[in-house]
Amino acid sequence: MRVILRDSTKGLGEIGDVIQVKVGFARNYLFPQKKALPETEENLKIVVRLKERKKVKEESVRQEALLRAKKIEECSLTILAEAGEDERLFGAVTREHIAEAIKKEGVSVDKKHIQLEAPIKKLGIYDIDINVFGDIDAKVKVFVMKK
Repeated sequence: MRVILRDSTKGLGEIGDVIQVKVGFARNYLFPQKKALPETEENLKIVVRLKERKKVKEESVRQEALLRAKKIEECSLTILAEAGEDERLFGAVTREHIAEAIKKEGVSVDKKHIQLEAPIKKLGIYDIDINVFGDIDAKVKVFVMKK
């Protein structure tokens, strides 16, 4: 049976793809879950409209992400930490500390998106990459200073 996918489904394809599946799989899984439609001219038109809506929504999310990236790059973060005389921190500056500092600047960032290979353990100036959305990245300058 040939069906048109309404959603991107792992292992099957993307929205709008016309695929061949077994009748039982279509009737028992794809149709009840509203993941596919039978292949007809009318259903092809419906799926084209779904693709257009998805594209418009992704573009608006992308534009919003570009604005957030710009705001993040305008930020300059200062994190105060306890340090010894050799400029080594008694603790470490982690993704959570950076996320909190960015939040104080008015932009929310998930700590998972902060590209920090290892916690910062020395005083200094660091350029930190933040993945805002998909392929959109932002750089923020972090000043780690002694309290």
